[in-house]
Amino acid sequence: MGENQVVISLLCDSDGRIVSIIRDDLDISSTLDAGSGVYSIFDEMNTGKFREFLKEVKINKALFNWEINLKIGDRTELFYFNGGLFEESILVVGSKYNSIYSYFYDELMKINNQQLVALRETIKKLSQEMLLKMEQRAYEEFSALNNELVLVQRQLAKSNIELKLARKMQSRRIKPRAPFWRR
Repeated sequence: MGENQVVISLLCDSDGRIVSIIRDDLDISSTLDAGSGVYSIFDEMNTGKFREFLKEVKINKALFNWEINLKIGDRTELFYFNGGLFEESILVVGSKYNSIYSYFYDELMKINNQQLVALRETIKKLSQEMLLKMEQRAYEEFSALNNELVLVQRQLAKSNIELKLARKMQSRRIKPRAPFWRR
């Protein structure tokens, strides 16, 4: 990797606390102070400048080519910072050269692609759940109709038996009788 292609990329909250380190070519993660977060890699003057950078990102949604000095060991180096809002966090990308737009865009696209994959998986799961629910509902409706059909069939069989009995009874009552003088 060339000297000019040293990149740091992080997700921070609006107060500068690091949410996630995406790329760390400088190995700053080993020098970060847990209490002061990302501010531990800046001197006093650049700490204020970085706070202002985060504030401006919140207002403008994206900023490019802010010059901020980093403390790297015992030396200070100029970095060009770019930032953009990402959900509840701020994506910060810093590089030694100021033509970082393409890398910044690539980092945003990676995050966007991850979200799209997660969204597609969620849609797929929801579709499967909806299909299962629809199949279950259709099965329940079919079962209910089948139960009604069985009940109607039983009632019909009962009515048929009652009808046969009534005919039998009727035929016994109406049997032609011999006239009373022939009896």
